[in-house]
Amino acid sequence: MRKSVLRQSPFVRVSLGALVAISLAFVVAGCGGGGGGSDNNNNNNNNNNNNGNGQNPTLAFVNGKVTDNTTTHSGVVNATVSVVGTTITAKTATDGSFTLPNVPLNATQVTVASPDTFVYVNTAIFSGKIYDLVLCPIPLPALVAGSNTLSSTISLFPGSQPPPPPTGCPTN
Repeated sequence: MRKSVLRQSPFVRVSLGALVAISLAFVVAGCGGGGGGSDNNNNNNNNNNNNGNGQNPTLAFVNGKVTDNTTTHSGVVNATVSVVGTTITAKTATDGSFTLPNVPLNATQVTVASPDTFVYVNTAIFSGKIYDLVLCPIPLPALVAGSNTLSSTISLFPGSQPPPPPTGCPTN
């Protein structure tokens, strides 16, 4: 008799119904809403187009060095290196090194601004060619996703040494 009274009680019916509804909600939520199977267009195989290295496949890092064109080739501190056509810039470290992050793979040129135009003139040598940095950006190699290092240092001419005349905007 006690069992039939409990089952017929409106409070027990509502409580049992709520318990069943909550249990169903957890079961449905736990299955992730379906989707099942792999059609190789999702991330079930951990291949989300980053080549497994955690980097964006459409961006590169460009590493390089800016030195002075003296016999010591000392690093130029606080020169500004910028990717042409973007807002991406980097300042050189105490040894002249820099890293430009998140550079689009289609970027083709960088500019270099001297930290002090009285100490350095706006002329540089890169890969054996002389660049007037006001008129000519420095070419980048073809970039690949991940880390890219310039093949040559960018050497600024000191203001105490007259630079040779620029050869214009040399092509690569």
